[in-house]
Amino acid sequence: MKQKYIILKDSETNKLFIKEFNEVDKDILSLVCDSDYAGDIIKSAIANGKDALIETLRTEQFYPPAISIHQIADSIIELYESDSRDSIELFFDDKDSFVQEEKPEDFSEDINELEKNPNNDS
Repeated sequence: MKQKYIILKDSETNKLFIKEFNEVDKDILSLVCDSDYAGDIIKSAIANGKDALIETLRTEQFYPPAISIHQIADSIIELYESDSRDSIELFFDDKDSFVQEEKPEDFSEDINELEKNPNNDS
């Protein structure tokens, strides 16, 4: 599944807005969550570290997976450190988070060598 997050820092209202979209059909995204936070609370959480920010962002309605929330938190920190940016869009595709299974090493030559020379202490 694909997700899109729009993160907007509104300096006029001193609020942070996060809109979460999920793919409902091929390349069709639907809004599933619209969260807003007081800017002062976000600034305080940032000052207390990334983990504090993540804890502040997560609610019963907005609870992205670990891989996403860390990037979201990094992006929010970037927004609050920047004077020139006020929004960021993030895209995630679940298939990117799957780990490619590595082909196991072939130890048959080592086993054959041990079978030929069982007393070899090398």
